[in-house]
Amino acid sequence: MHPISAAAMILCLRGARALRAGVRPALQRAPRRRVALTATQDWEKLGIGDKLVEAVGAMGLSAPTDAQRDAIPGVLNGEDLLFAAETGSGKTLAYLLPTIARLKAEEFNVDKLDELRRPNRPRALVLVPTRELAAQVQAVAKELSHHAKLSVRGAFGGSDGVGKQRNTLKKRGAYDLLIATPGRFEKLWDLGDVHLSKCSVVVVDEVDTMLSQGFGAELEKVLKATTEREKPATVVTTTATLTKAVRRAFGDLSERDERWRFLPELRTVETRGLHKATDRCRLELVDVVGKDKLEELLVVLKRAPEKCLIFCNTVNSCRAAEHFLSERNACETFSYHGELNSREREASLKAFRDDDRDGALVCTDLAARGLDIPDVDHVVMFDFPRNPVDYLHRAGRTARAGKSGKVTALVAKADRVLASAIQRAVLNGEPVDALSADKKAYLKGGALHVPSKSAKGRARRDLSRARKPKPKTRRSR
Repeated sequence: MHPISAAAMILCLRGARALRAGVRPALQRAPRRRVALTATQDWEKLGIGDKLVEAVGAMGLSAPTDAQRDAIPGVLNGEDLLFAAETGSGKTLAYLLPTIARLKAEEFNVDKLDELRRPNRPRALVLVPTRELAAQVQAVAKELSHHAKLSVRGAFGGSDGVGKQRNTLKKRGAYDLLIATPGRFEKLWDLGDVHLSKCSVVVVDEVDTMLSQGFGAELEKVLKATTEREKPATVVTTTATLTKAVRRAFGDLSERDERWRFLPELRTVETRGLHKATDRCRLELVDVVGKDKLEELLVVLKRAPEKCLIFCNTVNSCRAAEHFLSERNACETFSYHGELNSREREASLKAFRDDDRDGALVCTDLAARGLDIPDVDHVVMFDFPRNPVDYLHRAGRTARAGKSGKVTALVAKADRVLASAIQRAVLNGEPVDALSADKKAYLKGGALHVPSKSAKGRARRDLSRARKPKPKTRRSR
């Protein structure tokens, strides 16, 4: 080899080594760039299929909630679940999306759809405790079905009587998904208008309400028909509060009461925000002891005119608050309580939803569960709730779907203990479901007592009482 060429080659090798030595540390120091998922990719990761990803995109949902991420994979895999998530966390889509995805997947495994779809034989059943919630779930399911090409029916009370619904189910042929209340479903089943032989998924929404309102017999009938067979259906139950009663009902079979033995053993999925007030919701307590409560309500509404719900403990209290606000022309008022019939409630709720002004829906706890009322900025508790679970449901009507909200509670003397305890839990980001209105529970030896010497105890001081200012001392000159 020519000597000049060899020298040139050596220089080149040395230069290459130096270059690599200089570049390597730089490459090691450079941080890795994380590629952010788009909204579509985020939904696609859950495995619900292209058409349903398209559907949630059309609904304007940028990404799944934590609750939906927790529940959807389990339902898709055919697991029997007890799904507990806070209000406003998207539970309806958490069970509808994977249920519809499974129904569409079944269609790929048959040569003809007639093998799956038979008249009066839904392939999936969703049971809900109230007709208002049933109508709401049906509307969401139909919106999804426009993209996924699925047939949805409803069976619940209200504008359509049993006879009209019988005709509807018979005349319109086969359908895939049925949304029903337990009472109406049982009537149609007994009349031979619905059969469950093709049902592969059973969803029981708001199961805590179902059990507390005496729908156990109807649930037993449905679950035995769908789970005690060669190919049992997948059972999914949802709740916004995992109360002791629900835990006992779905607990170990050997420890259950006889009346709940029919309930299947389910895997419990709890979200991190269960039984906690969301940090997007601000709580304000207004002490009304020695004051005119109605006048204080007026002050609250005038201070921040917003679309709001006003919760009362009784129908009489509802009527008094609504009459007072109407007389004072404080805002446009709408009512929602048990003494209104279903058509009147539906009309009032629709008028409130459609109202563009800062109106107020004056209601009892009938409006606290299940209803999704968008754009509610403010929840006012004219009467403080009797227990912490009712507080969670009421407060859950605002700060939904990632939005911010506010709760203002009027506190009478009898409410101070529970109100203060809830306020402490909200500030500390703690669960509120086990709190008590009994002052003794917080004293030494009580179940909820916290030693005052600890830092945690100091954070839990009674926030309903203002600190007394220390007397100023004058320095001697």
